Amino acid sequence: MATVRDLLRHITTAGLYLTAGAVSDVEVTSVLIAETLDAIAQAPPQSLIVLTPSCTQQSASYEFDVAVRQAAAIGVAGLVFSETTTLSHTTTRLAERSSLALLGCAPRTAVADLVVTLDQLTRGDSGTMMNRALATLAETGELRPDEPLDEILLRISKRLGTPIAVADSGEAVYVNGMVRYHLRVETDDHATRLALPSIAAALGRWQESLDAQRDAPEQARTEALSEVLIREGSPIPPLTIDRLRATGLSLDATHLGVCVSVGQSASTSEDELLTKRLQRERLRMTASYELATSDGWSIAIIEEDVILVRTYPHSSDAVDRVVPAELESLVATLRRDFESNNLYFGVGTAQSGLTGLQQSTKEARVAAGAAATEGTAWVMSTFDATGVNRLLAEMSSSWAGRRVISELLAPLDALGTGRSQSSVETLVAYLDARGSLVEAGRILHLHPNAVAYRIRRIRELTSWDLDDAERRFALHVACRIRLMQYTPSRLPHV
Repeated sequence: MATVRDLLRHITTAGLYLTAGAVSDVEVTSVLIAETLDAIAQAPPQSLIVLTPSCTQQSASYEFDVAVRQAAAIGVAGLVFSETTTLSHTTTRLAERSSLALLGCAPRTAVADLVVTLDQLTRGDSGTMMNRALATLAETGELRPDEPLDEILLRISKRLGTPIAVADSGEAVYVNGMVRYHLRVETDDHATRLALPSIAAALGRWQESLDAQRDAPEQARTEALSEVLIREGSPIPPLTIDRLRATGLSLDATHLGVCVSVGQSASTSEDELLTKRLQRERLRMTASYELATSDGWSIAIIEEDVILVRTYPHSSDAVDRVVPAELESLVATLRRDFESNNLYFGVGTAQSGLTGLQQSTKEARVAAGAAATEGTAWVMSTFDATGVNRLLAEMSSSWAGRRVISELLAPLDALGTGRSQSSVETLVAYLDARGSLVEAGRILHLHPNAVAYRIRRIRELTSWDLDDAERRFALHVACRIRLMQYTPSRLPHV
């Protein structure tokens, strides 16, 4: 059996509320209808009496005083007014002194429906559970984008009859395929188990709609910034720059590039590429959500890498090779959500202007690539500002440098993407090892004879003289830059 306190908690379909008196913890044993106030004298103890509209309309104010005294003397659990009634001060005081609950209900509630609902609630049968679940689901159909989440949960909690709160565990709320948060209920019963999955699904759709509205300006910036960064080293159309400026990004400021990479795979199957793209999208969404409250962050996409750019209005605010504090929380979140995958992080150096933005991003990708090569996941790897990688990055950032490299490696490019990539990796390892087949084999995880075969094939296909010092030096630099440009996460360690 339920108490009056329980009934007030379950405002799911009855819509009960306390108008006067006190809430009782005495169980309600029956629900009765009273067409006149005289019927109260015949009511059994612990009953809940529903007063019909005709009963309240035909009764004088003093008669309510008498009715309250009678109900309290009998031990009635409470009186329910099926329509809004103005009670006198005396009636209200009598109800408070006798601890009798005077209850109101939702407007235009039919007496028959009210009695049936209250009867189900007091008995706690399956019909009650279903009513609570259905009322809750009806409430989830009225979610407004401008309504705060805590207010939405409060409304749904009232319908379900038990508090619902955001928690670290419980029913997952998925937003675009990712778990945004969990829901937990205070009371675990059939109604909550029935309704909770649908509540989570409705909140997921609500959150997606909210994110879409919020992210529209950010998406425009992401697209424009990605185009600018992809065109690094080549002319950028003025319209693209105008689009980026229109998003509010100050290109003349100081920028720090950060790369978050899922790493490269030796396989290029469609399924694996799709998996990489999905991981990248999850990365982008998580970064967007985590950095939403921080100023100065922009997000771009380059292949499977997510690029984060921190823009500082004043150059004095940026410190080279220092990781912004906001990234600590992001890394912790990513490590929780990507526990089955390794992610690699690279940080460039803070630089000014459009060219500096492109350069810092390149450095960040090189640093992330080096981290992937070394297997250093979940650590912010800074760019080697004084080593060979810095020199290679500078050389590859110019349009002329790219053209020279393209012409020099044209014989390998003619072999096709797969064979060209393999040949470039073999040459880098061979030249790094100063021509030692054994050392090159160790780097490539191949037998020295296999390395010798590859080098012989390269000589035959290109007619290159690898014994010529100038040719060897030019190829060494070009091959290293080519790996840095197209597969930064497989760049050999310098």
